[in-house]
Amino acid sequence: MKALRCLRTVAAASLVAAAACSPAAAEPAAHVTMWSQIGDYIGAGGLWDLDYSPGTSHWFQVHVWNAIDGVPSNLEFVLGTSTPDLSNSSMKLAISTDQLRRGIEIGPYLRASGMPPLGHARLYVSFQNRGCGAGTYGAFVVHEFRYADAATLDRLVLGFKQACEGSTKDLYGIFWYDASGQPPRIGDATRAAIVDALRAQPARP
Repeated sequence: MKALRCLRTVAAASLVAAAACSPAAAEPAAHVTMWSQIGDYIGAGGLWDLDYSPGTSHWFQVHVWNAIDGVPSNLEFVLGTSTPDLSNSSMKLAISTDQLRRGIEIGPYLRASGMPPLGHARLYVSFQNRGCGAGTYGAFVVHEFRYADAATLDRLVLGFKQACEGSTKDLYGIFWYDASGQPPRIGDATRAAIVDALRAQPARP
């Protein structure tokens, strides 16, 4: 008998078998590799390589909050385990092109910020219960972006860097999400190109 599966992206703790569930399909998955300069608040100077899935996470939420001309423009991922100490893998990543007045596209987004003014993209990354406030800036590069419709994300691959609240130390990361759980093929040359593009851009305005 096929297992039942209720929702594609929901809090794992709330998954229940129900008559309305659809037949089993591939589970979504996400992954992040982050490296943090000493003095960066979010990454705490560490190196992180983390996998996320509904079965291993307290939270596995993927939100498409808005779309412009049928293209998703505001994405938020809430992932990981939730514990009060620093053994958790909780992460929030949000990107948005709402203030650019267009949907997300493949390519670089420079001078992004946590609270962007008109004409700038949004980037916000929190990790292990550590978040940033005003004065948080960064940049990101969208390498792959696929969507089924204005409300359904299929795949996202991006690189990012963020400087928290005016810090001179940066957090770097490469993140991917795939609705069918298929990891993208990110070769060393592609990874290096993403990182070089980010390093070439100032995280601060």
